Amino acid sequence: LQLGLLGPFVLAFLFYSVAREFWKLIKSSDKELQTLGIAGITIVSGLLASGMIEDLFARQIGWLFWSLVGMTLGYATNKHRHMLSANTQPR
Repeated sequence: LQLGLLGPFVLAFLFYSVAREFWKLIKSSDKELQTLGIAGITIVSGLLASGMIEDLFARQIGWLFWSLVGMTLGYATNKHRHMLSANTQPR
């Protein structure tokens, strides 16, 4: 996928969106969600730092990054929904 001059802005927005979702988890009241948010910010920071240093395993690192982001955000979303449904059920 080649986007020309617009490409770096789209890529920066994509990473910003992922980091913003992890930042929302850090602001959560649940400790497990906070931990997932910290781990996610660390994953994003690690990928950006790795990209500045080397480009030898770009495809494999990309697959690992998006897999970890998907699993982390998927688990956090599921846990958040479960917490919300547990709070709204009548007792």
